[in-house]
Amino acid sequence: MPKISVIVPTYNVEKYLSQCLDSILNQTFKDFECICINDGSTDNSLSILQKYASKDNRIKIINQENKGLSGARNAALKIVTGKYITFVDSDDFVSSDYLEKLINLAEKENSDIVYCRHKMYYSLDNKYEKGPNREKLNKLFFEYSKAQKRDKQLEYILDIVENSRSACM
Repeated sequence: MPKISVIVPTYNVEKYLSQCLDSILNQTFKDFECICINDGSTDNSLSILQKYASKDNRIKIINQENKGLSGARNAALKIVTGKYITFVDSDDFVSSDYLEKLINLAEKENSDIVYCRHKMYYSLDNKYEKGPNREKLNKLFFEYSKAQKRDKQLEYILDIVENSRSACM
């Protein structure tokens, strides 16, 4: 059983997918599985996933009709085997110590949830900009906590910024 399951919902991201998968496979922490959900992509995303899966047995592919981001994540949640779970969007990339830092912090603090800041990468300008500040993240997790107590459900709200990608660093 791997220590962590990395869930990567994938839909028409052939332009970014290799960089995403490379950043996951090149982690300093190696005990993980990477579950990629091809959510009805019509571009070459599935063939890219298959190429990576043929070279690294930590990658598992679920191929399904398009069900959207939540449908893709839910499909992956049904087969995860890791003690911990993290989500990485397929047009994002993470620093090489991303998993190591998250796991170390979770275990050190005996935490149910660990989060990190991210940076937005603007490909047109080739520059990074800080993501949401700690107060904004704390508010999101406070709302999560209230929702968990109220009805045991969590709704993820994602802001999409045109011409940008996020990178956890």
